[in-house]
Amino acid sequence: MKLYIKEYFENLFNIIRFDRINLIATWSCDYRCKTCQAWKRNDHMMSREQAEQIINFPGFKKITQFDLEGGEATRWLLFDWFLIKLLNTHPKLKVGIPCNGLNTDHILKLFQNIKDNADYKRIQISISLNGIGKTHDKIRGVKGGFDKTMNTLVGLKEMNYNPSINFLPIAENFDELELIKNMPYPLTLVVPSGSGKFESEEDWADYNFPEYLNAVRDHHKTLKGGWKWALQYFVDHIEKRKIMSCYGARSFIAIYPKGDIRTCIFREDKDALIGQVYDNRIDIYKDKIKQLTKEIKCGKCMYPNGHLVCGGQWIPQSIRRNIIELIRWKIGLS
Repeated sequence: MKLYIKEYFENLFNIIRFDRINLIATWSCDYRCKTCQAWKRNDHMMSREQAEQIINFPGFKKITQFDLEGGEATRWLLFDWFLIKLLNTHPKLKVGIPCNGLNTDHILKLFQNIKDNADYKRIQISISLNGIGKTHDKIRGVKGGFDKTMNTLVGLKEMNYNPSINFLPIAENFDELELIKNMPYPLTLVVPSGSGKFESEEDWADYNFPEYLNAVRDHHKTLKGGWKWALQYFVDHIEKRKIMSCYGARSFIAIYPKGDIRTCIFREDKDALIGQVYDNRIDIYKDKIKQLTKEIKCGKCMYPNGHLVCGGQWIPQSIRRNIIELIRWKIGLS
């Protein structure tokens, strides 16, 4: 509760304190997914010098959550070195890693090295599944991908990691949701496009959204604690297309492969650039952060004209910083 109160007043007085970083170390990926375009981008990988700057930067000392992704993060040549050093430098940090699980031997070798040299129990690995068998392979664009991904899940569990499953329900795989839910792994149901943002009514219809949201609500009933409330709050805002409070740029940030520091993983326009990671330093543009903070509060972001529910992967941070709003929603006042 102390943390909720502290962050509420930080929000009230527009205090900048980064507590979550999402690092996209490379866009390189060995899948060819229908639901993601990362694999179509360049294969640039962040340098060791830039990675060192991120680990040692004084402005990131209070980070509590670090997400390392791509593309496919395990294709980054510095993947295990970076995580070992990050975990050993920041003893209280929690790390999230989405992974496609395709290259089983390579992935298990990396995580074994991390386990041998750092506190691996602070890592949460989420493996992406898009269905069972041929359904997964069709959506992911790689024949035999499902079997390889399942082998990775089993291997990680045998190594005493606690991998979870990320499942994105779409028209092609929705009827396999119950089979996915019955697998012996924690499950996260992913909101399409990562944010609940749709360009048109047709996009909502393609996902059979009412049925999907009902499935999400049923799943949330199995969860416990404040996280359950946070997800229910998020889903309610998606359905009603209401703006959810966002604290990009002053609570959480995204860092791209070439070192661009941005408000979040969804904005790549030049106006969302709030800093830069170089080989020998990190620059943070505080005046730009203040400007963007005002714009975000007024709803002037990348989601205009009603198609604008965004919480992305930072739902807990956004909600935690406005606990009063969550309480008002819970008792039916908003």
